[in-house]
Amino acid sequence: MENQLENFADRVVDFLPGLLGALVVLLIGWLIARGIKMLVVKLLRRTSWDEKLLRGSNVDDSNKFIGNIFYYIIMIMVILVVLEILGVDEVLTPLENMLGEFLMFIPNLVGAVLIGFVGYLLAKFVSNLVTIGGNFLDRLVDKTGFKDTDKLVSILKKIVFNIIFIPFLIQAFNALEMEAISGPANRILAGFTEMIGQIIIAAAILLVFVWGGKYLARFLEDLFNSMGMDRLAQSLRLQNMIGAGQSFSKLAANLIYFFLVFFGVITAVEILGLDRLTETLNQILEVTGQILFGLVILAIGNYISVIIYDTLRKG
Repeated sequence: MENQLENFADRVVDFLPGLLGALVVLLIGWLIARGIKMLVVKLLRRTSWDEKLLRGSNVDDSNKFIGNIFYYIIMIMVILVVLEILGVDEVLTPLENMLGEFLMFIPNLVGAVLIGFVGYLLAKFVSNLVTIGGNFLDRLVDKTGFKDTDKLVSILKKIVFNIIFIPFLIQAFNALEMEAISGPANRILAGFTEMIGQIIIAAAILLVFVWGGKYLARFLEDLFNSMGMDRLAQSLRLQNMIGAGQSFSKLAANLIYFFLVFFGVITAVEILGLDRLTETLNQILEVTGQILFGLVILAIGNYISVIIYDTLRKG
């Protein structure tokens, strides 16, 4: 019994210096981690980087988040030292492996953040050039009769921003060496790059049809008015079909504009290589043409019925 007590006392005496040393290291490490965390948060607040970049209401949370990252990294290192002092090898080895992998990942993470940040700044700068050129765009678009230019500029800004930023974002994923994300993203980017030329051509053609169609529709409306189409519609008694007070010239011009834009949509979709959608739109166009032909027959029938009615009434 005495030997067991002596052995226990010897173990306690041998363990106490290590325990006290571990506690001292833990306390000093905790103080250092707290100090570095406060220093990082203070420096970040002075730069106001988050207010300029994030422009959010909870910008202080981002500073605390980065400070906590430094705090926990230092504390993990301190805990590893404490465990080594205590001789707890079973727990120490997995933690060392985890910390080693994380420290090896940090350069990739920093590189990815820098790539994403540079891409964001570049995309933001170029997209803002669209806003700067908004006055010229206003003058150009006003000639077509399109009034909502602010919405158009906003859409163009988003398109330009995404076209520039998305490749940088994918390169950031590549820097992280996360194949599960970067592999599919690279394939999507390759397909998007191949299609971007077709998308630009299709969009340009569609814009030509839309804006050119508006010019043509206004011209045709004035032409039909000068040719007396409204009076002809009254003499043909078409008001029964189009409604009293409606301008036949405007209706005909808008109908032509609709078909022009529809042709533009079909052409744009065909350029993009969407064969099934092109086939569907062509079928819709064919049905629409049949409906239009039916309306013409209906108008002729309406005119004949009015003539017969007037003849019978007079007789």
